[in-house]
Amino acid sequence: MFSKHISLILSTLLGLALLTVLVLSFTVFGELKEQRLQTASLLTAVNQRVGVLSAAAADFLKNTSQDMLFLQSLLAEEGSGAAWSEAGLKKFMEKNADYEEFYIFNQAGECLFEVRQGPFVSESSCGKLEAQITKALGAADQLRVGELFVSPLLFYKNTPSLIYAMVLADGRKVIAIVSANPFLEEVRRLSREDEAVFLVDEEGAYLAHENRLKEKFSGGADNFYLDFQEVPKSVLRDNDISSFDGEQRIFSFWRIQPVESDFALYQGMRRAEVLGWENGQWILVAVSIKRE
Repeated sequence: MFSKHISLILSTLLGLALLTVLVLSFTVFGELKEQRLQTASLLTAVNQRVGVLSAAAADFLKNTSQDMLFLQSLLAEEGSGAAWSEAGLKKFMEKNADYEEFYIFNQAGECLFEVRQGPFVSESSCGKLEAQITKALGAADQLRVGELFVSPLLFYKNTPSLIYAMVLADGRKVIAIVSANPFLEEVRRLSREDEAVFLVDEEGAYLAHENRLKEKFSGGADNFYLDFQEVPKSVLRDNDISSFDGEQRIFSFWRIQPVESDFALYQGMRRAEVLGWENGQWILVAVSIKRE
């Protein structure tokens, strides 16, 4: 009789233990499911808000490249001599304030003239060229008609800029400097109390940040990986990673590639190629605080 009571008690305790495990399992599962739903909801909201800027960045690059192809066609027209080229570029720059400078070189690489943004300065011969211009000119030597070269985002005369290069059918080379400040300012304005948004390069250096002292072009030594040490150091270079779920924060990534664009450029019926130096990719990052 006593052994039956013991057996019954043990069976009851075992049943209670199993029931407790089941309850805890369902509770944990429910919490995990709720966390996943919250994470998915947060990522959706971030994508709706910040993803628009990623699309705007692609449009900025696409429109600039299309401008260059348009100018290539105009400058290549028969009878478009130096005088027309200067006047035409001035008129173009009046309507496109982001274009800071244009340089036209002959086939031998000698500068024919330069045009700078307002107040307009035109010079029939160029002064000493910046190192970035010389490097872009070297890249232009490798181009064919219909190809464009675009630099990574760089600091040119105290302004974050892109340098475009192209070659005309008669062998002349065109170099254009385009300010990236309007786009970078859009990035800086997106940060808010529970969500930071910034632009970095593949090494994690800040290209645009609400605190400009952190930016690479302001001499800042800050780095995304130093500020957020929970993020693996392979994340920015891995194009397959669109988000990273940290303990307290969610990181979202949009990759912007000026030379491998999400758009196609055509000149007539022929697709135009956009070429560039390595490591030109930008990454738009949103860091969102998880809600309790």
